[in-house]
Amino acid sequence: MKKLIFLLIWMFGINLTINGAHADIIAQGDDCGEDCHWEINDEGLLNITGSGAIKDYTRVNCDTECTTSAPWKSYVSQVTSLNIGKGITSIGYDAFEDMLYIRQANLPDGLESIGALAFHSCSSLQNLVLPSTVKEIGSWGISHTGIKSLVLSEDLESAGSYSFGGNSHLKALIIPENLESLDVNVFAGVAAYGKTGIKELYCSAKQMDMCRAAAEKLGITPILYTKTSDGSYIVDNMRYGTLGCIGEKKGVRMKRIYTLDEAEKVSKKTGNTFRIRYK
Repeated sequence: MKKLIFLLIWMFGINLTINGAHADIIAQGDDCGEDCHWEINDEGLLNITGSGAIKDYTRVNCDTECTTSAPWKSYVSQVTSLNIGKGITSIGYDAFEDMLYIRQANLPDGLESIGALAFHSCSSLQNLVLPSTVKEIGSWGISHTGIKSLVLSEDLESAGSYSFGGNSHLKALIIPENLESLDVNVFAGVAAYGKTGIKELYCSAKQMDMCRAAAEKLGITPILYTKTSDGSYIVDNMRYGTLGCIGEKKGVRMKRIYTLDEAEKVSKKTGNTFRIRYK
């Protein structure tokens, strides 16, 4: 009997876990785009669902501190995380500017563009991974945030002026090989709100000229990476599986084979052959 009671209690507990009460909704609306719904729950999550674009907003209160006019701004102190659902294809102008307490943001596959000022001054935002579908980032799009790690999509094509400016905690950035346009002021920011912290900028050979121009503003020299036929990346004799792995320093040191002349000098001859060694 005790075992039966224990089993029933355990099953009841599992059922509560699976079908437990959802967080309460404290605000919601359908005014963020043609097919766009937003809601905020009492756990601090701003969830945006629908299809197409999150609409453009306007900057307000610029006589003191500019901020977005989006409806969720009224709950700025309560919103600590952001989730944008699959189906949303673009984030509009100034959508989340000055949302000071958002620490994490999940962006959906299928997102194609991040508008100007979209995440400007989201000072608590620490990590952001852009879906592979993102092709464009507008001016000031991800600027003056608290980001420590930023992984750009490999198909990113353009980044506007000041796109990554003023991210003082961001120490390294890898520019995707397909990027065709990199504004010379892409890393510039407003010094009063924090200088850009990038010390390592990785670029491919075909981007090196525009990378040098942008890196000069930071007083650094860009670092060359090479993409191999198998899709991995080589930097300073280290092999990385993805662009993100370069920034995380998660690579494997490559073994270099001696040339025949080198091998002949350092290897033990065996008859008419010698064993090739690795450095």
